[in-house]
Amino acid sequence: MRRIYHQSQFLISISLNEVKDLKLFVEEQNDQLSKRLLDEMLSGNAVSVANPNWPKRFLEMIIDVIDPTVVITEGKEGKRKAKLEVPQDSSLVATTSGTSGTPKAICHSWENLEASAKASLAYLNAEVGDGLWINALPINHVGGFTTITKSFFAKHSLTTLSSFDPVAFEEAARKSDVPVYTSLVKANLPRLDLSLFRRILLGAGTPPSKRPANAVVTYGLTETGSGCVYDGVALESVEVRIEEGEVLLRGPMIAMSYRNGAPLTDDEGYFHTGDRGSIGPDGLLRVEGRISETINTGGEKIAPNVIEEAINEALELPEYTIFGCRDDQYGEIVAVAITKRDGFDISLGEIQEVVSDRLPRFAIPRRLFHVDLLPKTDLGKIQRKRLTEMYSNYNGA
Repeated sequence: MRRIYHQSQFLISISLNEVKDLKLFVEEQNDQLSKRLLDEMLSGNAVSVANPNWPKRFLEMIIDVIDPTVVITEGKEGKRKAKLEVPQDSSLVATTSGTSGTPKAICHSWENLEASAKASLAYLNAEVGDGLWINALPINHVGGFTTITKSFFAKHSLTTLSSFDPVAFEEAARKSDVPVYTSLVKANLPRLDLSLFRRILLGAGTPPSKRPANAVVTYGLTETGSGCVYDGVALESVEVRIEEGEVLLRGPMIAMSYRNGAPLTDDEGYFHTGDRGSIGPDGLLRVEGRISETINTGGEKIAPNVIEEAINEALELPEYTIFGCRDDQYGEIVAVAITKRDGFDISLGEIQEVVSDRLPRFAIPRRLFHVDLLPKTDLGKIQRKRLTEMYSNYNGA
């Protein structure tokens, strides 16, 4: 089966059900790689991306998880005997960030990518043929990769930067004579003139307390083809359900399968996200974080995001996070890790006072750690589990 797309003056024929190879690109990201990835998908191949700067052992593990038939490094293709067949209909094999354990390989069809891109563009009210996307997010993650498909379906130009460089980012935006769109993590917001962008997709964790007017807070996972809920509102054709406190999602952008062909969804087509959340009286989805990161202190359970929201109401802190520290008496206690900043100082008591005015006693932080950096994935998601491992046996705070 073939599908025809109109792009600029060209007719593009996409071969479906005729996947030839799963090609893993272990290459530095740039405009040329983005174009090559798109061309490979349009030719009927499935693609995946890995960061060539990863440690060798980790890269070998990722290759094993993706199980490609071809590995491309420094422009050279090397054939590889895959253990599994390449799932038919697949166009992208993306790996999860691994915040909950070993990364998983997720297979997206072209239809999944199309549904995700078009739903996003509709929410943004992006005009077809009149726009530029600038991306510095890693394209080995779905949030960065889907700037390729968004720009394709919108008939927008795309600039892919090798890494986040605020000077290069702003220079590309200032040169544009069409509306500029981008995806960012919140840590990079203060480093840019945000007025240069028509819309900013903002993901990867808790949104900032003061959100720019042109920013859209997105919620999604690798399995959902990037964000599928914007500002708490489900995108077109997306359904949200809450079961026992867990967020469930259904829609045409949900990935087709895991790399081994196993389904992602239940019998009703819902994907169980592993995230705790609720739908408020206003109908908006409120995500409280990973269920696995919920802090159980003396039998009382609290999500880190809930405590962070309370703190953000009263305090402007350097980058920080809430996490659980193991404790002999309570099982876990609430802890805070704050990045060091010259001229800034805050005591545990000041944070405790803010939280105690807003939340029950069990939510009050009991330990404070000042850190040089917070451990993160390469997409910028804070790894709370690593903080738990690092500081649970620390007796100095």
